[in-house]
Amino acid sequence: MMQFREIGSTGIRLSVIGCGTAQLQMVSERQAVGALRRAFELGVNWVHTAPDYGGVEPWIARAVRESRRDVIVATQSTAFLHELEPYLDRARRMFGREVLDLYGVNSIDDIEYIGENVWRRGGIVETLRRKKDEGVIKALFCTTHGPIESMERLVTCGAFDAVMVAYNPLEFHLLSYHAARYGRRFENLHDVRTRLFPLAAHRGVSVIVMKPLAAGMLTPGRAFPPASWPPGPRERSIAAADLLRHALGHPGVAATVVGIASADEADENARAGYAPLELSNERLEAIERTAAELRLSLCSRCGDCEPTCSRGLPLASMFRDAYIWNYGNETFMADERENYFLLHPSEALACATCEAQTCRCPHGMQIPGALAELHQTMTALRAEGRRPDAPDRRHGEDMRTPHRVAVLSADIQVSPGTAAMARFLVENTGTSMWTAECHIPDPRVAVAVGVVVDGRFAGRTPIRQNICPGQRSPVVLEFDPPRSAGAHRLDFHLMPLEASRIDARATRFHSATVHVC
Repeated sequence: MMQFREIGSTGIRLSVIGCGTAQLQMVSERQAVGALRRAFELGVNWVHTAPDYGGVEPWIARAVRESRRDVIVATQSTAFLHELEPYLDRARRMFGREVLDLYGVNSIDDIEYIGENVWRRGGIVETLRRKKDEGVIKALFCTTHGPIESMERLVTCGAFDAVMVAYNPLEFHLLSYHAARYGRRFENLHDVRTRLFPLAAHRGVSVIVMKPLAAGMLTPGRAFPPASWPPGPRERSIAAADLLRHALGHPGVAATVVGIASADEADENARAGYAPLELSNERLEAIERTAAELRLSLCSRCGDCEPTCSRGLPLASMFRDAYIWNYGNETFMADERENYFLLHPSEALACATCEAQTCRCPHGMQIPGALAELHQTMTALRAEGRRPDAPDRRHGEDMRTPHRVAVLSADIQVSPGTAAMARFLVENTGTSMWTAECHIPDPRVAVAVGVVVDGRFAGRTPIRQNICPGQRSPVVLEFDPPRSAGAHRLDFHLMPLEASRIDARATRFHSATVHVC
């Protein structure tokens, strides 16, 4: 049976496993709703989301409604004070709640960094505390990737009932980065374990752990299998259930939130919250041992090696970008400044011709060998169209099209007997916003992605969020696969939602030939 723990002293009891939803923007609505419903059926009673998660909130609301269960939606505002109350009211309408059980501040250290009023009079924290006093919110939380001193302040300030922080036994995760390059400090997961957990337990502030699977670096994902796995035996991974229970075993931890993008993942992760939660000493030792082995083949992106590289390569950034595209579950978080092929424009890996090889990792990773494996993977992904090239080597665009679009990556899956799926990461390179139906329900102006199979219009799906000029977004389309064996041509278009065929208002942005057995 699912286990529950209280958030602070609020009386709100969360299942120890919660659903993370950022990855849902990379799957179809059918798959997303199915995964959430499966988790709810197994006893998960809360889900975490945010306005910048690719427009998946209507899907969450649908899954909650169809499940007929009492599910808490832990959502949060945008980074800007003037949007706080409108987004708070929007969340109440979206999820049909006059009172929100759990509402939060997203990446509070980032909001401080951009200079928004977080702590001063009339700021974000004061406004949310007032809303709590008014009974609109029952409990407040915040998320953070800031340094330990900032985390400790969040626990001791008295404003929050819970804090959401990253932790896993690897002590870094997929999106870890060399923050000093940008004049910032990033989270230290060792400090989270040794300093934050005990402090939070002492102060009665609940900790919610995110990134318990290191975003796929500790165990292969089911919804997004990695292109390659770290060097060493395939068994050098840790079961997801063990990792979730490992997180729950620390003092002060009330729950852990984990990305769920398929029914299989929902099933595996939800059952990790069933009693007994305790891991044996033998299993705990095995987890720590495996994590230590993986640290020898995975880059933490601390950046300490970079001064030792005789070629002056930005190694931390190269590893980060390569990991994001290798693991494939958070490609929407890729940073164009850290484009692998921009940082390393040569086709041949520099390490292969470097006679000095002076680079040294303070944690024991063999940099040339690890980078050589990733270089091979990245080159293969680029050749398959699943990873964008450097900006100056991308194909030009047709200036005459209604929508100007750059396709950064494409992943098309066609299997007999199952729905076909096409997933793209696109960039709006024009001057006009692409409008989502969920924001402006007018099919004449709302934009959809459509597919033509062998010259026959085979359907369309509305985009999920407004995509402004210069913005990137995943777009996903599920459609019936070709029914006959052989080669088939697929053409994908951006088009008005109202259109029932391809006309002059449509923009073909990708074509592919698929083979059906």
